[in-house]
Amino acid sequence: DLMTKDELDEISTEHPVFLYHNDGHPYAFNTRAMEILGLSPEMPGVLTDESGKMNGMVVDPACADVGEKAFALLEDSEMIEGFRRLEDYAVQYGVTTIFAKEYLFALKAILSQRNTYKTTVKPMMRTPGGCADHRDLDVLLCDEELKKETTVCTFVDGAFDGWSAANFE
Repeated sequence: DLMTKDELDEISTEHPVFLYHNDGHPYAFNTRAMEILGLSPEMPGVLTDESGKMNGMVVDPACADVGEKAFALLEDSEMIEGFRRLEDYAVQYGVTTIFAKEYLFALKAILSQRNTYKTTVKPMMRTPGGCADHRDLDVLLCDEELKKETTVCTFVDGAFDGWSAANFE
């Protein structure tokens, strides 16, 4: 289980704080993050407590769009620093390859420093708006460098998901 809004507010009420499950479902936000992102209890996927107040949890159908907005708040340097911290932790346990499932803008930031990492980075594109949204796929197919190496799984119905493809790699 992810932490609740109240637990995340104990960490900070001044700065936005959010956590997410590694598959992008669900997200947990503190009060400040919910304010910045403009979340409201009426939004589909924004969970509430018994009194109708937001509890900080966001589930589908809101995960992809809210997640993209949350990550867009980060500077490239913050995403790179976060990846480096993850990598340092992983290397302690002998990990040599990291599958980076991120939105296209985050992948580009992380991969811009690829030659400085201790591990091999395998990019996987997280798709905004759900797995049937082709906005980033169109951009990816026009980017020769990313097109050569990004894992994207395509399904019969035209949907795609990088994480699914990584399970079969």
